[in-house]
Amino acid sequence: MLDVKDVSLSFAGNQVLNGVDFSVQSGEVLGLIGPNGAGKTSIMNVITGIHRPKEGGVRFGDTSISRLPPHQIASMGLRRTFQTSLLCNGLSVVENVMLGLEPQNSYNIWSALVAGKTARAWENEARERSMEMLEWMGMARFADRPGQSLSFGQQRLVEISRAMVSHPDVLLLDEPAVGLTAPRVEELAEKIKSIRDNFGTSILLIEHVMQLVLSACDRVVVMATGTVIADGPPEEVTRDPAVIESYLGRGYYVES
Repeated sequence: MLDVKDVSLSFAGNQVLNGVDFSVQSGEVLGLIGPNGAGKTSIMNVITGIHRPKEGGVRFGDTSISRLPPHQIASMGLRRTFQTSLLCNGLSVVENVMLGLEPQNSYNIWSALVAGKTARAWENEARERSMEMLEWMGMARFADRPGQSLSFGQQRLVEISRAMVSHPDVLLLDEPAVGLTAPRVEELAEKIKSIRDNFGTSILLIEHVMQLVLSACDRVVVMATGTVIADGPPEEVTRDPAVIESYLGRGYYVES
């Protein structure tokens, strides 16, 4: 579904990514882990069109997307969440989720003024689809509340709902478990696997919470200093000496 090939990226002469190479298979939950500064969010920004690679490229299915703008990549069926909450001020939960359908809008402000009924029909459909996604995520009871009035964990679920409402082919999640308790992490792991199983969505998950990585991921890619140092099943990767030394720490292996 997604192929990252030999991607390199630098800012002001500082090498951020150096020959990053991995793929996300159809129907797979792929974890991307590594220490702070490893380049994980940078590669996600390359995938979603925020940064353009210095070398290498990204293919989404059969299409090269390395030079496409973010909104065009999103409209092709690749959506993401961010490390920090990005719910919009002044919008309710359901209105925040409706924003996830905007790339599919068939009208602009001028056509909306001329063809008001068409615009209203679209808005009604978008609200209905958003409510269905909130219901599936267990968040429908909060639909009319201001998005930013929810707890941090609840806001994360709203953001995932917004990314999923268009039923993307690939979903990129950037540290969704930040601030969650252990039971909530397990619930999130089950929800991530349910997204894969129910919608057929391939998922790329950046995460520091190893409980979520081990519970949700089929395969794990480990990055350090801008390059990939390991790629394989979670149980193998977490026993790799290079991964233990650079990220997990020697105590992790003993406790495992």
